[in-house]
Amino acid sequence: MKYQLISSGRLLVGSEEKESIARIQRITKLPEEQVRKSLLNGKPKKLLSSDDKEKVKKAALALRRAGLEVKVQVRQSPTVERVEGPGDISPNKEKSSIEKERIDMLPYSVAPPQKKSHPGRYLAGLLLFLIIMLFPTPL
Repeated sequence: MKYQLISSGRLLVGSEEKESIARIQRITKLPEEQVRKSLLNGKPKKLLSSDDKEKVKKAALALRRAGLEVKVQVRQSPTVERVEGPGDISPNKEKSSIEKERIDMLPYSVAPPQKKSHPGRYLAGLLLFLIIMLFPTPL
């Protein structure tokens, strides 16, 4: 799992702006102008991304104590599983050098997606039919 520390871009409610900025500066080692522009601009920003849960929690706690509104998001790491299919022809389970370099693709359908007909597609024909039926012309 991947842990991300996200800043909301705002200070916590009730925190003093000058004191909070000074504390955030000490933690991030950024100048005041950059703290205001990048961390306090009202937009969410990813500050830290790590597999170490404790490291992210520690940083979040320090920044909250400094007065910055932050949250920790947990991202699931995508797991890739090897699926054996008709392309796997080696009789033994040892991987050859060619097979190691090959990029495996999951089976997929080769049929193109079905197009849905639009209701207006037949409207011109229907209108022509109605005009001919309602206003016949003498021959």
